[in-house]
Amino acid sequence: MVDIKFVVKDDKIVEVECGDYRFLADAQLGDRNLIKECFEKLEALGIQFTESKKKQEEMYRKYIKDLTKYQRIVLALFTSTDEVSRKEIEVKTDLKGTELAGVLGGLTRRAVSLGIIEKGEQALIWIPDKEIYVINPKLKPILKFL
Repeated sequence: MVDIKFVVKDDKIVEVECGDYRFLADAQLGDRNLIKECFEKLEALGIQFTESKKKQEEMYRKYIKDLTKYQRIVLALFTSTDEVSRKEIEVKTDLKGTELAGVLGGLTRRAVSLGIIEKGEQALIWIPDKEIYVINPKLKPILKFL
């Protein structure tokens, strides 16, 4: 999560800064946690207030540029849907087990190293009871650069 800063004047929040963005406000000091929660919910939906559009696009292009053939195949599966079965990934890549884990882990490592996702997050989130992967909402904007 991007650091959120509050501009306070006369014991009221008059401005909220999040990344490169500023929002005018008229809120009580006690509303700080609620405001932070709202930004966190928006981020969970894939809405980011991190950097300018140009900087983000450069970062996304850099992410895409160094992907392996198999990583590109996996990400391409998510261009039309948010969830893909493990079986479908295995069929499309002809990879299983540790080879597939390496490809998926590489997607995560790369996203963390560029600051697209936080350490501890996954590029593709495994849902074991459905045996599917769901793309992290923070990676969705990258798909248009494939």
